[in-house]
Amino acid sequence: MFSKIKCSYDSNYIPIVVREQNRITIKKAEACSDVFEFKSASSDGTSKAKLKVLRKLPTKWKDTFVANIDHKFDFYPCDAVGILVPNPDEVVNELFELCGFEDMTVVIERVGISPFLFTGSIKDFIKYKLDLNTLPKKSLLMRLARNSSKNKELEYICSKTGTSDYLALGENWTSLIDIIREFECKPTLEDLLVNCELIKPRYYTILNSKGDILVGIVSKIVDNSLRLGHFSNFLCNLHSSSSGEAEVEICLRKNKLCDKIPLDNLICFCTGTGIAPYIAFHNYLKDKLGPSQKTVYCGSTKLVYGFRNDEDNILKYFEVDGPIVNVKSSNKDYVYDKIETIQDCLPGCCVFICGNIRAQKATFLKISEKLPILVQEKRIFFDSWQ
Repeated sequence: MFSKIKCSYDSNYIPIVVREQNRITIKKAEACSDVFEFKSASSDGTSKAKLKVLRKLPTKWKDTFVANIDHKFDFYPCDAVGILVPNPDEVVNELFELCGFEDMTVVIERVGISPFLFTGSIKDFIKYKLDLNTLPKKSLLMRLARNSSKNKELEYICSKTGTSDYLALGENWTSLIDIIREFECKPTLEDLLVNCELIKPRYYTILNSKGDILVGIVSKIVDNSLRLGHFSNFLCNLHSSSSGEAEVEICLRKNKLCDKIPLDNLICFCTGTGIAPYIAFHNYLKDKLGPSQKTVYCGSTKLVYGFRNDEDNILKYFEVDGPIVNVKSSNKDYVYDKIETIQDCLPGCCVFICGNIRAQKATFLKISEKLPILVQEKRIFFDSWQ
């Protein structure tokens, strides 16, 4: 096996028994138009929109873009837009080659815990709907093992004995294509789709009334090779394209925090691109309350902002006012070391935390230790959408 899929195979494993929770039927259909139809519970409320890359910020620690979603829907800054983007054509073609699929127009119906109905070409389903990047469920891997020349190794990874090897697939961002190639699988279309994951939207805070969003590129080095997240890969390709824009599917989630948090006595602890909600707070106040009230409220909203280097201070690239404590982690300084700033806002203040998971957890634990009253009275908030 190539090094990215490490398997400490033990022939004494006990295969898991999979109870199928979905059933699927695939029927050849009459030739239809290039537009496919897809229906599922998760597709309700989605609509078409144009995604455009506006600019790349000069950040160093992580590539960061400002993009725009056309705003033919009602929203306020602080709401979140979920964006669904397709798989790259070259990846779709590679999967077709590996599996030996022939493209045709079909009707695919799945019933069970995650039902859907699709009418269109097989290639369109794989491109626009099939999640090729999320760690496959064991039920899908067991289906792939049916037509695999290394079926024992694949069954082992799904067993209790092979749990650490299975989890390593996720840690190394192992894709569905990696698994099919490595274990020499030749799945039927039914094998591939009966337990597959569907592409899910990636959510981003809407910064302003124009529909701008802040996107930090998600990446990981695996075996000396750079891998990008699903949406990150799409956006980077879009940025390098001649047009810099594309049609995507979107859905909207309303932000509930603005009605709960007293914005006149709020302190925010944010890191990296987690600054997006803070920027949105300011634009929300400007749009909803008007300039005079915005000045009063924003003057009372305090910020502790953590970033790695000066170039990574995203606030430099936006027009935002207010009392700010800058915290540079390259100086071994971290936002959770600034809990004492809350003392100036007591009593009655609320705390908002947004950033990477480790920073959020560390900040919350430090507040719990130093100011447990805020936890007891439920005055600590995290980014939340409906």
